[in-house]
Amino acid sequence: MTIQTDFEARFPAITWVESIASTWTAYTCLAYSDKTKEAILNLIAHLLTLALLPGTGSARTAESKSVGSVSVSYGSSTTTSQWASFYNSTRYGQTYWLLTGRQVGARFV
Repeated sequence: MTIQTDFEARFPAITWVESIASTWTAYTCLAYSDKTKEAILNLIAHLLTLALLPGTGSARTAESKSVGSVSVSYGSSTTTSQWASFYNSTRYGQTYWLLTGRQVGARFV
């Protein structure tokens, strides 16, 4: 099976767009195999979700905005936090983040 076939079987509700889906290699050094399939498919789902569904999240950098009595403030100051924010913006990115062991924080053994 190809990545596209595997993806369409795993995520039938997300439209495959080759020009977006093929960028997954820029985000990871993982080679596509049975061991890495789930992580890579979630990464592709994350990228497609961000690109195709406006308002689903992105790496945010604005520090503060106000309109009348409504204000919003968000952002991050370190590279790790920016990557965490990027991947945590969709459930697929969160799954990829966890599957690749990129969690931020202490691990208890």
